Amino acid sequence: MASSTASQLVTTGVGAVAVSANLSGLSPGTTYYYRVQAQDTATGAGVAGSIKSFKTTVPLKQINSTMRWNFLAYTKYVKVAALSVVNAPVGASVTVVCSGKGCPFGSHSQTARAPKPSCSGKGKKRKCEKPKTLANVNLVDLFKHRKLGYGAKVTVRLTERGYVGKEYVFNMSRSISPTIGCLAPGSTTPGQNC
Repeated sequence: MASSTASQLVTTGVGAVAVSANLSGLSPGTTYYYRVQAQDTATGAGVAGSIKSFKTTVPLKQINSTMRWNFLAYTKYVKVAALSVVNAPVGASVTVVCSGKGCPFGSHSQTARAPKPSCSGKGKKRKCEKPKTLANVNLVDLFKHRKLGYGAKVTVRLTERGYVGKEYVFNMSRSISPTIGCLAPGSTTPGQNC
């Protein structure tokens, strides 16, 4: 279905003249075609430009997973008592980066995997539940009761292709509250282009 924008006056002169129009109500992921038509108000002569096109973008999905954590603070160090991702999309990448005194590793990545669906019955009566699309990822075993020195940092990145990801940064101290940021697709720098 064709539609037209409101007419607009442009400056006179020889050569190309820039024009623009604000559009609303466009659907995401759709190709639209347009052309510019001009008319000389003095003579009534008109001319139509060639047909051009553009495609609207599709809004990116976001990872809405959360985390659970519990850190035990001692005089000179911190132990990780609990650390898990809750409701990660199946297939998402969970990357844990540890830096500072006491870290048992530098970087570790794993994929969120759905638990095996439970089934009941036998033969033709056998029924299985639908595969889950979200999974919890337990990360506490990565730290094996290691003593993380004050100032050490644990970063958890949740990413999936085509999604805006999420990052949690835990700085080891007597009272730990993470910094949470978004990750643009393919980026490891939080808060940029997301």
